[in-house]
Amino acid sequence: MNKLKIRQQKFEVKHYWSPDIHDPWRWKPEDNAVFYLLEMNIGITGKDETDIYSIIIATPEGIMNLNNNRMQQPKLYKMLLLYQYDWDKVRSLIDEQLALINPSAQIQALDKLASSFYWEYDGMK
Repeated sequence: MNKLKIRQQKFEVKHYWSPDIHDPWRWKPEDNAVFYLLEMNIGITGKDETDIYSIIIATPEGIMNLNNNRMQQPKLYKMLLLYQYDWDKVRSLIDEQLALINPSAQIQALDKLASSFYWEYDGMK
């Protein structure tokens, strides 16, 4: 008898990009003053559908170097604060956050995603 494995659904990042830097996965900052918008396609493992979520990636030095015009609407963005910038750490922390969210708990899952990341449709009326 063939037993089917039931795989628990989970969220995953399917693609990363940034309007502020080219190839965030290869980018190496000149110093530890980091502040950029990271956008992600997040969906359920094994499915093609995704939504766009974003988060500010920053270090304390990056925040200190901001000018007032750079962050026009700071209340809209969620932030991942790193004391030392490292792309692998960024991915690891995002993956850890997603692992805590159960997609089958639909409304709660969306609320949890929205508490960590800015959703592409937030603020639309």
